[in-house]
Amino acid sequence: MKEELKSFGRYKILRKLAEGGFGAVYIVYDPQLDRTVALKLLKLRTEAEPFGVEAEGGGGLASKR
Repeated sequence: MKEELKSFGRYKILRKLAEGGFGAVYIVYDPQLDRTVALKLLKLRTEAEPFGVEAEGGGGLASKR
């Protein structure tokens, strides 16, 4: 099980807003701005790799036109 992030750089992570194939969006507190903002963190390339493999595989298909 992955350890849950509590902070990222200067940002304090409050909660996860959404997650998709390429990353997640968090509601975070920014102490420099003294307010909450949305922060998108992208997954590492290896975590998003199934999409790339699918795209590469599809590139080799030939059309029978």
